[in-house]
Amino acid sequence: ARALLGRCLLASGRLDEAEDHLALSLELLDQNQDTAGWARAASALARVYYSQGNLDRAVKLLDDVVMIQQSLQDRIGLSSTLQIWIEVHVALANRLLADGEDDKAAALVVRVEQVLPRRSCIHHPGESDRRTTARA
Repeated sequence: ARALLGRCLLASGRLDEAEDHLALSLELLDQNQDTAGWARAASALARVYYSQGNLDRAVKLLDDVVMIQQSLQDRIGLSSTLQIWIEVHVALANRLLADGEDDKAAALVVRVEQVLPRRSCIHHPGESDRRTTARA
């Protein structure tokens, strides 16, 4: 329930409250050994960090979430997480460019480009059905 409240607060722009609720939900989900729920709540918390401009915290959390969701084969959660992962890394690359750290920025762009094909290969329910219907 706290994770849902945290997501609602995030959507309404109440970032500090969203952070508090999502952080607490991570503790509760961890205690209950709900790995999938933890990963989805952590992805939302990373979005809060990103919205607050805390890119480094967002990156660290998202890297963990991506690995967990891949191991759980949570394609829906992973698709959402990869979207924010890409946004955060692009913002981080832009920050590095602004700071004159072109080599580090270029390395991040390469990393994002490596993830893009993985994201496009995620199967969404009903996707193949639409292709089949379109050909018929």
